[in-house]
Amino acid sequence: MYAEQLKASTRQCHDSVEQQFTRRLFSPKLTADDYASQLTTIRNIYALFCDFDFSAQLKPFAATIPTRLALLNKDLIHLPSPNESQSPAFAANNLTSLDHRVGGLYVLLGSAIGGKIIAKRLQQHAWVDADKHLNFFKFEHHDIAREWNSFKVSLDEHIEVHRADLATVTAGAKMTFGLFAQ
Repeated sequence: MYAEQLKASTRQCHDSVEQQFTRRLFSPKLTADDYASQLTTIRNIYALFCDFDFSAQLKPFAATIPTRLALLNKDLIHLPSPNESQSPAFAANNLTSLDHRVGGLYVLLGSAIGGKIIAKRLQQHAWVDADKHLNFFKFEHHDIAREWNSFKVSLDEHIEVHRADLATVTAGAKMTFGLFAQ
């Protein structure tokens, strides 16, 4: 119920970020440097969320963040270090309340759904080695669709139990989408 409201409220942000993100990653001119820069941005977002506390209903889902962060780092080891002057500026954001962080978690978990599609498309580049560069997007040994459906149920429970403000959750989701757009 709330997950669907959140989806509707953030559709424009989602579509905008998805368009920018896929345009960058699916460009036939994508280089290893460009890819490393994108993964660095994603890594910075995941690192930010590793330090956040979540309610009991959402802790099992937040527990996947360090695992995904480790996969990002595994991919980045095999890529050129991004030039800091070319990397997007990553500043602290305003995800200060639990409700904001819940909105961000919604974005992170939702973004995993398209990972396998992204991995498949990235394999079209001659320089991409699936075993070295795509661990994050493949996120193997994980039933992402089942996890996403379970998360939506837990999100509804969290909002009910904690009387979360859906407007603040939505604002947190929009802020997190904004981090991906940098």
